[in-house]
Amino acid sequence: MFRSLFIESHYVRGEWGLVWEHASHALGEVLAIAQPLSMIGVANAALEPLAVLGQWPQALPLVQALAGGLLDELAGGHEIWLACAQAALLQGDANAAAHWLARLRPLAELEQPRVRCRVLLLRVEQSLAVGQGADALSVLPTDDALGMNDELRLRALALRCAAAARADQPALQARARLALADPRAHAGAALQLERALGGVGLQTRVGQLAEGLNAWPQVQASFRATWLV
Repeated sequence: MFRSLFIESHYVRGEWGLVWEHASHALGEVLAIAQPLSMIGVANAALEPLAVLGQWPQALPLVQALAGGLLDELAGGHEIWLACAQAALLQGDANAAAHWLARLRPLAELEQPRVRCRVLLLRVEQSLAVGQGADALSVLPTDDALGMNDELRLRALALRCAAAARADQPALQARARLALADPRAHAGAALQLERALGGVGLQTRVGQLAEGLNAWPQVQASFRATWLV
């Protein structure tokens, strides 16, 4: 569980070599322990970072251990399906993302406002991935909605940039560049925003983050492949 805290902290800060170091150890340790709440804690912390690093195959044993109905009985576990949906979208599989989102409880039954907002954002991202265009934005939470934090505002801005008509792009891009200049920006959300903008900014940010993975060349390569293909 200490490793989970380190994963979350280093992920936000963009120190992804340390994310990988803790996540790779935590996966083996928690599967050996096989204690459900510990498995959920590690999964909540590590699954999205592993997908972002292009290391989703390493996460599959933990996902499979949790996917047999265990999470239906324990509180706090359904957020794991959000990470699985995000992983599917990063792999270009919008149908798989829809499958994972369908495993969630109805929105009204999710207690945390932040989780409800994250569900809505992922639904929009999945809709955009299947070509539904700007119409998908109709369910996007407003920036001041209950549960929206700085990370989710960046992710929502990324979706608006990805779906915007050409006439709307200059204002959105100016807002995005201002947000990306903040050194406190959530590294994962900032990367999503850079991808929505495309161009040199994405290559630069990926290069900066990849430097922290120099000690793990295979992970460095899978991270680059996930974001620059």
